[in-house]
Amino acid sequence: MLMHHWTIFMLTIFVQRNGKSDLFALRLSTVF
Repeated sequence: MLMHHWTIFMLTIFVQRNGKSDLFALRLSTVF
């Protein structure tokens, strides 16, 4: 579970650093 949350956390930061909307992160969190 920790790895799962860590992956979501890293993906969110990655998206934010790229300047993209959080829709991608929300999509991933919904899929996972």
